[in-house]
Amino acid sequence: MTKSVLKSSLFCATTGILALSACAQTNNPTSNNPDQYLSQYHWNLQSAINQNNQTLPVFYAGQAQPKVTLNFQEGRYNLHGSCNRMMGSYTASNNTFAGGALASTNMGCPQALMQQDGTLAQFFSEQKVAYKISQQNVPTLTFTNAKGEKLVFVGTPTADTRYGSKPETVFLAVSHQTRACSDGVSRDRQCLQVKEIRYAENGVKTHEDKQWSNFYGNIEGYTHRNDTDTVLRLKRYTIENPPADASKYAYVLDMMVSQALVK
Repeated sequence: MTKSVLKSSLFCATTGILALSACAQTNNPTSNNPDQYLSQYHWNLQSAINQNNQTLPVFYAGQAQPKVTLNFQEGRYNLHGSCNRMMGSYTASNNTFAGGALASTNMGCPQALMQQDGTLAQFFSEQKVAYKISQQNVPTLTFTNAKGEKLVFVGTPTADTRYGSKPETVFLAVSHQTRACSDGVSRDRQCLQVKEIRYAENGVKTHEDKQWSNFYGNIEGYTHRNDTDTVLRLKRYTIENPPADASKYAYVLDMMVSQALVK
């Protein structure tokens, strides 16, 4: 059996791997600190129109629904279109969003996807645009630039918002193999095989479990592959008053640290 390491599309320094995520935020937007509200949601692009209410096809990249996600955290914003990830700093006050210069990953994609990336960068990078937050039915965030072009995003709560607690950061190695679960309501399904890994602050591995063990829960955002061994950085949330037959923890994928294709 041989293994070949798959190159990650994003490089992350050791300090980034070990960094903890921010705590859950408060529930109400304020004009003085909109980041406190914006960071509670993953913002998904719903529509893009010009000043005449006509659709702007470039933002859709050939899709019926545009695939663009916008996230905020502690003065940083992250854009993910259909191809590359872009990130930069920002400030927001008096209903004006000032986006800093965007850095980007450098993946090659079909032309329509690259055009979407470029247009998103032109809209936000080193630009000042008006923004409006609406909380009717679902959270909505609308940006309007000097040309009158509007990008309308809808919000879905982040894990921090949904679980309402500060997460721990844990690392798990996940095997390409699964095994039948052995207890309770889980015995009729396959369980992931995992090992806990711990690192020192300098990134040096200090511990790895010797044996694989059954993982009975789910990892939000992770899709298992039976040909790939992985190491995952996870956010682990403590659930208040979980059902008697359920775990007291919820796990959310934070980053894929490494992947190894098993042949």
